[in-house]
Amino acid sequence: MQLKLFGGFALAKNRPEIIPVSLRRGQALLAYLASRETRRESREVLLDMLWPDRFKEQAQASLRQVVFELKTLAPDDAPILLTSRNDVALGPAIKECDLWSFEERAAANQVEDAEFLLGLYSGPFLDGPPLATEPFQQWTAIQRSRLENQLETSILNATMESATPAGMERSVRLLAKLVELCPMCFQALWRLMELSATSGNPATAVRHYEHFARRLKLEFNEAPPPELSDFNASLKAAPRQKVASYAPQRQLAFAHKNPWTRARSDAPVVAVLPFRYAGTRGESAALANAVCEDITLMLSGCRWLSVLSRSATHNVRSDGDFIPRDFARLTGANHLVYGTITDRADSLSLSIELADAETGYITWAKRYDATGQDLLSWASEVCPMIVSALDPALAESEHQALRKPALAATDCLIAYQYLVIGYRHYHAAQWQQAITAFQDAVDEDATYAHAHAMISVIRYMEAQITRNRGFDGELEKAEHSARRALEIDPSEAKANIGLGQIMDWRGNHAESMAYLDRAVLLNPSFAHASTARSYHAVMTGSFEAAKSHIQNAMRLRVGDAGLGFCLPSKALADLHLGNFKGALQTAHWAMRLTPDFWLTRLVLAASLHAAGDCESAAALVHGLKRDYAGLNADEFASWFPYANPRDGDAITKSLVQSGWR
Repeated sequence: MQLKLFGGFALAKNRPEIIPVSLRRGQALLAYLASRETRRESREVLLDMLWPDRFKEQAQASLRQVVFELKTLAPDDAPILLTSRNDVALGPAIKECDLWSFEERAAANQVEDAEFLLGLYSGPFLDGPPLATEPFQQWTAIQRSRLENQLETSILNATMESATPAGMERSVRLLAKLVELCPMCFQALWRLMELSATSGNPATAVRHYEHFARRLKLEFNEAPPPELSDFNASLKAAPRQKVASYAPQRQLAFAHKNPWTRARSDAPVVAVLPFRYAGTRGESAALANAVCEDITLMLSGCRWLSVLSRSATHNVRSDGDFIPRDFARLTGANHLVYGTITDRADSLSLSIELADAETGYITWAKRYDATGQDLLSWASEVCPMIVSALDPALAESEHQALRKPALAATDCLIAYQYLVIGYRHYHAAQWQQAITAFQDAVDEDATYAHAHAMISVIRYMEAQITRNRGFDGELEKAEHSARRALEIDPSEAKANIGLGQIMDWRGNHAESMAYLDRAVLLNPSFAHASTARSYHAVMTGSFEAAKSHIQNAMRLRVGDAGLGFCLPSKALADLHLGNFKGALQTAHWAMRLTPDFWLTRLVLAASLHAAGDCESAAALVHGLKRDYAGLNADEFASWFPYANPRDGDAITKSLVQSGWR
């Protein structure tokens, strides 16, 4: 059988005979397995990818149904799927796949290889209506961007030198086809115009530009970049002058208009994987986590990088099962940063590496030996080198910003060690122990801004999760710690985010926005900041903006369990925009991740009611009414502080009609 994934899904016994795969989740399952390096995936991952909006037992039954139907498409001696208790894999019936052929030739740079790739690329990966739920759509968007990047790179490399007239003609055909398939590839249009002008046809180059500009305006409501406009103007003014090579401007990490996809010239995505500890001392194991966290925070402050959230990478396995290419395909990461801390007599050493996510090849590596106070300088020494290895042309101002550590911003080693212990408890959700450790850090160094900020973050999170009569008092304590952190260091990103969130949940939305904007300026790819801005947008009625912000957070939090606290804002935005199906899907997804969060349960109840499932909504509201006794529906709904109280009327109405009087 042949599997076709470009331009839409198709499964065929031979080229003319198409085998129908009626279940769209079945198509999604085959496509996902085919993209894996091992052609295999665990059942747990498949459940979260394809059925995040269902309870586990329902999702397992749905997976069994899809597997059963797919197995009926092929004989038992050559099954289409191989299954075990824990895994599902492609079977020997799938012998060919256009994706496999494409990736085998994508690294080659010859014209023949580029022509072969264009022949395979009949359209975007899995083009057409979405096959499954939002996590799969997110993964599909990453694959489309990745494969489009490979196609662009191969054709641009193959057409770099066209010395003969015949070679120039072939290059023009390839570039024209590429521009047709990938209308945002400005480099291809520039080279197409350049070749046309060089061969004595400047008018043809101008026609290419004008056609491209009209299409860009019609399909994307965009204008060509200034470099192309200037080049077109120069051709019109002096058509015989020597043309200049195209040098695309660097794009800011936070400048994406559609955060689900990235173009070839966009900012690279970096994933900082969990650091390993080789030794027996517990405090050094915690240090490995703290250094990893510090590097993640510092890199997220660089405007030219997108950095995946720490919690999006902390479940990565460090054994032999980790395959960089599969991780890159799942998350969209271009580069991996990882390291090991090792005990060496009376000192420690840090070995750190930067690798290409697609190939796993190491592009930069270094080892640091440290004793005592030297530990505090590790992250501030490493981060500028990582960024320089990624892009040597970064401005010196960026290097200066990267030399300022976040976690280790203290002159007191004991305070830093308490902070390390605090982070160990924080990542284990041991809130009280974490607050105690961070307070110990503050006691050792009263000017330790990051320790104050982390106390604020934990108090805010714990108050939101437990949400009881002490909520306002806990917010007041959290606000005090955040303001103290900002008095010491106004550039403390987590304190800016924390204070912005606290202001929002107190209803001070105008004051909140200044802190949230400051946080984004400091850490452009900080998923926490995008999440906070999304909630702010929902509260203030900017529902489309809320979806855009949360999509950016989701892109940076791929595979992140912390998404459960982020997704309710997207579900609320969809609910207010009338997209009841999308709201229900997202609310179910959030419920799978954070079933006890009060806002998740509130949003799911409202989404069920809006979608017409009144029985399920009533059952959920009954549980909420029991758990939050003493409140009426209006009081409970008002916990989410809309700037315009009328925006909350629909939520209150759904609770009342579901049985909460």
